[in-house]
Amino acid sequence: MKIQLLDKFCIIINPYLLSRISKLLFSIQEFNLGYDYDICLVHNKFETKVKNTSSRLKNEIDELSVYLYKQTTKNINYSLIERENIGETHGAFRIGYLLNRNLYKYYFFIQEKSRILKGNFLKEYANLFDSNLNIGLICPHIGAGHIYPYAIKSSFFCIKNEINLLGWKEPKTRAEVELQEMEFFYPYIKNLGYDCMQYGSGKEYMAYFDDDGNINAFNPIASTTFIC
Repeated sequence: MKIQLLDKFCIIINPYLLSRISKLLFSIQEFNLGYDYDICLVHNKFETKVKNTSSRLKNEIDELSVYLYKQTTKNINYSLIERENIGETHGAFRIGYLLNRNLYKYYFFIQEKSRILKGNFLKEYANLFDSNLNIGLICPHIGAGHIYPYAIKSSFFCIKNEINLLGWKEPKTRAEVELQEMEFFYPYIKNLGYDCMQYGSGKEYMAYFDDDGNINAFNPIASTTFIC
C-alpha cells in the first residue's frame, strides 16, 4: 500500500537559546515561503552527563520551554519534541526526522542562528526537486570535504522523502557531531544513488547570523548552481 505523503515541507529546527529561535521564527512568519509547511521544534531540554559545546542556566531552559509551548499553542502547524541534550543540533535533527519520517514530501533542516531573508524559496526548492529527479539534497553551500570530495557546508539543507535516513546513527559525542556536520550527508546521499545540488547563496534566501546580529562570514556571497 502506497503511503500518501503530505504535500508540505517539514521544517525541523533545534531551538537552544530564546534570543536566537525567536528571531528565526519571526523571520519565517514575516515571509510567504511559497509552499505549505509544518514546523517541528526539537528542544534538547534535559541535560545529561554528555559533554556538549555549551551549557545553559536553568532559567534559560525554563524561559525557552515556556516560549516554545506558547508557539505550539498559537500555531496549529507547530509541534514540539523535548529530549535529552545528546548529539547537539544533529542529534535533534535526527530525532525530528525519524518521528516525522514518511509523512512529508520534503524535509528542511535549519539551525536556529539562521534567518529568512526572502520569500517563496520553499517553492523554488520544490520545483528544483520536481525538475531534477536525481537530486536528493539541496543547500546553498557545498565545499571540499576532508574524507570525501564534497561536504555539505550550510546551516540549512533540504532533502526529499525518497532519501531514507534510517541509517543516520545517533551522534553522542562532540567528535561524532563534528563528523556528521561535515562528512555524513554527501556520501550517504551518493550511496543511495542520488546527487546533491548547490543552489543560491546564504545571503539570498537565508543567512547564518552571529549573536550580535551580524551575518556570519561563512555565508557564501554568491554561489554557482552545480550538482555533485
